Amino acid sequence: MSTSSLPVQFSERVSTARVLVTGAAGFVGINLVQHLAKAGADVIALTLEPAEEASHKFLTDAASRVTWCLGNVCDAGRLEAIISQHQPNYIIHAAALTGSPELERDNPHAMLEVNVTGSLNMLEACKHIQPKRMI
Repeated sequence: MSTSSLPVQFSERVSTARVLVTGAAGFVGINLVQHLAKAGADVIALTLEPAEEASHKFLTDAASRVTWCLGNVCDAGRLEAIISQHQPNYIIHAAALTGSPELERDNPHAMLEVNVTGSLNMLEACKHIQPKRMI
């Protein structure tokens, strides 16, 4: 989808946005990063590990609008530092552990830590910068 096919109000808003995307290397996250960057947003892509070469290639011409940051949504201090440094005006929280019967059985604490505590950490960090929207 090009910016010309977006509604004018949305297109204008995206082109002036600084958007933090957590879970940026995941399937949903990387697609959001690409779409936002191509629409003109400056994207702060938060990942647990360095982005793979395939992620950089996927972004192609939009890569110059993406700043990669290493961090864990479970690390409240690091998360606050990233948010304070980059001052995003929009946040899309896409970091999550997708459940499977094995993961839920073998490591339920990891599921809760990332999916619940990570979300709480995001909300707490947002209090300091008051973004226009957090999803």
